[in-house]
Amino acid sequence: MPKIKKVIIFNLLTVVGLIFPLVVLSDPSPDVPEKEITKNMTKANYCAVDDDCLLVHYACPFDRGAYLNKDEADRISKMVSDYLKKQTGMCVSDCAGHGGSPACRDGKCVPRICEPNKEYTSGHTERCLCPKGTVYSFLSVGVGATTFKCVEKRKAFAPRDGKTLLFLGQDWETIIDYMHDVIRMPFGFTTYTSIQNLEGLTSAADASGGIQNARSLLVRYPEAALQVGLYMVGALDGVIRGVYDKNIEKLASWLKKNEDTPVYLRIGYEFDLPQNKYEPQKYILAYRYIVDKLRAAGIENASYVWHSYVGFVEGSRERWYPGDDYVDWVAISFFDAFNTWEMKRIAEIAKKHDKPFMIAEATPRGLDIHQGEKTWKMWYQKLFSFIDEYDVKALCYINCDWEKIPMFKGQGWENARVQDNAFIKENWLKKIRGERFQRDFFFRPLQKTQ
Repeated sequence: MPKIKKVIIFNLLTVVGLIFPLVVLSDPSPDVPEKEITKNMTKANYCAVDDDCLLVHYACPFDRGAYLNKDEADRISKMVSDYLKKQTGMCVSDCAGHGGSPACRDGKCVPRICEPNKEYTSGHTERCLCPKGTVYSFLSVGVGATTFKCVEKRKAFAPRDGKTLLFLGQDWETIIDYMHDVIRMPFGFTTYTSIQNLEGLTSAADASGGIQNARSLLVRYPEAALQVGLYMVGALDGVIRGVYDKNIEKLASWLKKNEDTPVYLRIGYEFDLPQNKYEPQKYILAYRYIVDKLRAAGIENASYVWHSYVGFVEGSRERWYPGDDYVDWVAISFFDAFNTWEMKRIAEIAKKHDKPFMIAEATPRGLDIHQGEKTWKMWYQKLFSFIDEYDVKALCYINCDWEKIPMFKGQGWENARVQDNAFIKENWLKKIRGERFQRDFFFRPLQKTQ
């Protein structure tokens, strides 16, 4: 072959070799793997101004969407389309797509971030995400638009004024029966454990007070919140000395595992019940110790509840108060509807410290549900009037037949199952279906932000 022809052929091969990679880059084959498409998406995310950016949604496995430069969108979309045409297996979606309208920040297209405490009306076109350390607090929910604010996480576990969260307890069988017979989903459920054993969180446990099984509740009702009573009787010294540090670590691990579940943790509940024998200063130290440990572990889905039994005590209950930095809610027990004087004193403490007010345990002690209208007027009517008067932001009702629970049998607690009397059930449902107990006022994080 003459030399001139060799040079021409070599140059032609060189040009083809240079062009071919460009063709592959701009028009990739359908065999481009998923990781390569993801890398291309990352490279296609650049901008100078907000208008350069698009949020493009794709099918699984790219259903999180992609923030792209608008000039790159067609190229990336073709890559994704070609890839999806060749996929025949099942794809598992993580259902955690981007939710924020695109914005340009530091040369990258990113979700638009809301300003804390500013009211937004979010439709289908303009959305923003709450910044780190805040969560969504829904003010109204509609088909076309939702009004919300981004509020500090520690304060976001309470509804706005005039609204009440409904919790149902207090053992697994009682809760399951209620859900079957009443068929009205509360905001959350009540369960119990102890700092000594942490029983009932990850598996079923019964200390003769009814089966506790937080894990089963969250599996059955993943959207539910939990109100957890943390028993500490006889353990204050051990908590302060670090004897239960391993259990606190396990509690933190459980909270992290369920990080999307709001948890209302009643540390040493009914601190002023004489039988509990909680010495005020030790109680404060133990309460603070647990909160400090959980915060150090990065727990963000727990609110800490200071819960009074509201029996008579000499002197001020605030000698048990751990401090505003450690208390997120102030709570009471509501058993005797004629004992509202002591309850009002705790309501005043909640107002003084600007804390949301909770009824952490409520049951018509000593009144038989089968008396119907009489029991309703003597107890339930007074309960709901108290809630309205003091703007109680959480009601935790114990729907037990107490005589069937070994720990309480024969002590005069009677039956509190609302479904066991037609009059009580009808009026109960009227109340909890009312404006105050609607579920759509509360936050539910739309997506975690980094």
